[in-house]
Amino acid sequence: MAIDISVDQFEAEVLDKSGEERVVVDFWAPWCNPCKMLGPTLEEVCEEEGLKLVKINVDENSDLARQFGIRGIPAVKVFKDGEVVDEFTGVQPEEQIRSVVT
Repeated sequence: MAIDISVDQFEAEVLDKSGEERVVVDFWAPWCNPCKMLGPTLEEVCEEEGLKLVKINVDENSDLARQFGIRGIPAVKVFKDGEVVDEFTGVQPEEQIRSVVT
């Protein structure tokens, strides 16, 4: 299940947790139709693979989006050991999502 976080929770929920497991971060916005299309598939893949999924609303956390160079959404970044190890932007087919996040 995905959890929504803010900049205050980012270090604990993403950077720290990524030392134990891969953490998938979905940068999104409520008005973004592609984000709404990607969300269910991303959640399903992460659940099936046993991955932690964190959602960050770019409208409410613009500093965090800027810090990670988010220029288009949806943007998905995979963290391991506090670093981005893979990423993609835009709606992707399930097979592509699975290959990036696992």
